Amino acid sequence: MKQVNTNIGGDEFIVFIKDSNDAELASRTADEIVKGVYDTVFLPDHERKVSVSVGVARYFGLEKNYSELLKKADTALYRAKGDSNKRFYIYE
Repeated sequence: MKQVNTNIGGDEFIVFIKDSNDAELASRTADEIVKGVYDTVFLPDHERKVSVSVGVARYFGLEKNYSELLKKADTALYRAKGDSNKRFYIYE
């Protein structure tokens, strides 16, 4: 896959699972990230819940470069953000 420069925001990160195309592993990993980040932060005058949304894109060899794969992950991320019951979504 051709490598391209892609800007990732300061509040975004990428996790690669090498040598696996297992959807169940991707789901477990995303769920662990969501559960690992969820917490309550206590501030002087109130408290806030901290959570994350995760978009997952699996590589099947059809994408021409990382940008295409990142677009799929970004689409999945916004689907996860739009569903208050599910904090991660796998692009299919």
